[in-house]
Amino acid sequence: MVRLGPLVILALLMLAGVPPEVRAQATSSAPPKASTSAPKAASVPFIGERPYRIQAALIVEPEARIDPPSQGLLSESWLAQTRRFVGSAWDIEIQTNPGVEWKAPLESLDEKVFPTGPSSPDKQWIIRIGRADAGFALSGREFDTLTERLGPTHRQVVPFTSDLARGLFAFSKELFSPVAEIQDQSGGGVMIHVQGGALPVRSPSGQVVEPGTVFIPVRMTSLPNGTERKLSVPFSYLRASTVEGAYVHCDIISALRDPLTQRIARPTRLIALGIKPTPRPTRLRFVHRPELTPAAGYLLTSKSVPEGIPRELGTTDRQGRIVLEPGFASSLVIVRLLAGGVEPMVELPIMPGESSTERTIPFQPKPETVTLLTRLNALRDSVVDLVAIRARLESRLRARSEGNDWEGVVATLKEFDALTPRKVLEDQLHQLKADAVKEQATSKKAILTKTAQAQFTDVQSLIDRYLDAEVVNGFRDALKAHYDEEARKAKTEARKKRTGTRTSP
Repeated sequence: MVRLGPLVILALLMLAGVPPEVRAQATSSAPPKASTSAPKAASVPFIGERPYRIQAALIVEPEARIDPPSQGLLSESWLAQTRRFVGSAWDIEIQTNPGVEWKAPLESLDEKVFPTGPSSPDKQWIIRIGRADAGFALSGREFDTLTERLGPTHRQVVPFTSDLARGLFAFSKELFSPVAEIQDQSGGGVMIHVQGGALPVRSPSGQVVEPGTVFIPVRMTSLPNGTERKLSVPFSYLRASTVEGAYVHCDIISALRDPLTQRIARPTRLIALGIKPTPRPTRLRFVHRPELTPAAGYLLTSKSVPEGIPRELGTTDRQGRIVLEPGFASSLVIVRLLAGGVEPMVELPIMPGESSTERTIPFQPKPETVTLLTRLNALRDSVVDLVAIRARLESRLRARSEGNDWEGVVATLKEFDALTPRKVLEDQLHQLKADAVKEQATSKKAILTKTAQAQFTDVQSLIDRYLDAEVVNGFRDALKAHYDEEARKAKTEARKKRTGTRTSP
């Protein structure tokens, strides 16, 4: 290596525009002075730059017929897939001989069998490879050490042996749930910092978080004994809207008014854990407050987040229960319980298959509003029936008048006059509303809800639009014009006869 002299170095620094004091220090032959300041303490790394330490217990069932050398090759190929697509965000350690307690059926596993000490990994996976009719059956669960939450059982079938490593990687992506720290709320949403989100990604398919990813908030409260109590915020979710590395802005979707409140006496922090739909039934039970009696005969609807079309899921049974079949939705949905088919009793977000246990949802019934809507629906049915009859008679009037069958027009108009007058229906509608207003003032309960008021407006619009007498009055005018023309012709004929009689010889 050629060593440059001080003059050469000075010339190069001058050409580069380096300040004089820096040039003097660079060309000095004296050794640099040692720093007298104390070394800075090592700071905690930003969560976005921390990879996930994952311990994967890979259990190969005997019926899979994969010998130990092939198992080693499979593990290496699987790790190569993760390095190729995910990169450094996953630091996976494979356990080929896990403990006996992890070999129990997946559904019977308990959170207590997983270590949660400071040296424990961030994620603990249990993955089993069995035999399927058309290849291999993969099943597994994930335990998140920070929140101490054991995820649901995931299953997948890999039809070909050559695709087993690729299928194992896809299956591990289904198991994986990202973790984030919840920061300040702003703009109707909240900012979260995602673990591993700032690390470079090898492929778009290896993104830790992408728009549309759903999280559940977990409140971690410090207790006097030095431990933390970890509770999920009920019926509350965070949905990623914009992703910029580790910084993710999420929309808050919750049935609570302030799910991320900081009004907690003890020290607390909020953690977000990713969640996905699971192909298992969703069991709900609705009960009335305060007696907790079953809410039977209510209609349940759902719509996808953020802008889905509502669709009916079914009606609660005599015990207030309803079971939603696996796959009824592919992502986060908002379910709404309706009384009378229109009045919402309760509205809340749920993730399909999130829990294997039945969730009981109490709500305050509105019997007065339901009674009002029932009577209003009956009046609406009367209006709809009347509109249908009028449409049929109007069609008949048109055919009779075009065929000059005026006797048929007269008979049809008599049928039309025998129908319920529009004013009678309007009086019934106004009386319904007046009674509701009076009862609401007396009972001090909300009876004329927004839904009820909207239903009143719809019925009034139906009356105004379809019970107009303009079309029928047109046929009456045509009939009168026909009679006038007949009378004019009769007078003309009579005049001709009288004139002809006088002028005859």
